[in-house]
Amino acid sequence: MTTWLRDWVTGLTGAAIVATVALAVTPEGTVKKMVRLAVGLVLLLMTVKPLLTAPDISAAWAGERQASNQAAADGEVISQGLQMELIERELSAYILSKGQQLGLSLDVEVAVTWVDGAPSVSGVSIASHGGDVRAVETMTRWLSDECGLPVSLQHWRR
Repeated sequence: MTTWLRDWVTGLTGAAIVATVALAVTPEGTVKKMVRLAVGLVLLLMTVKPLLTAPDISAAWAGERQASNQAAADGEVISQGLQMELIERELSAYILSKGQQLGLSLDVEVAVTWVDGAPSVSGVSIASHGGDVRAVETMTRWLSDECGLPVSLQHWRR
């Protein structure tokens, strides 16, 4: 579309230059009046021509709008993925830290899904390597009370 506009402006500018030269070299009198009329009509037609032969601007805009909407949707998907990864990483680190405080050696996997426009933890899988049963029970309560993860979303393995 910008090529079309550039070509139109260039053509109009060139015609204006030719018209100026033609009027400058034309002698005064009836001939100059005729040349002025002809030059005026040519410039008027060149000015109005884009309205008659313009490419379908609404179609071009619709295409641009569609591309913009697709880019926004792609950005939203990327953003959701990044948010979910951040929650998985940060919650895993938080659980590992608490496990170390309780003397537990843990492997943690956090599952996050997108629910109703927001990320939500859908489960935590925890493998405990050693440690006493009381520490695991304390950790289970802590996950439920402090992190809001009910026991039904906690999957413990030994």
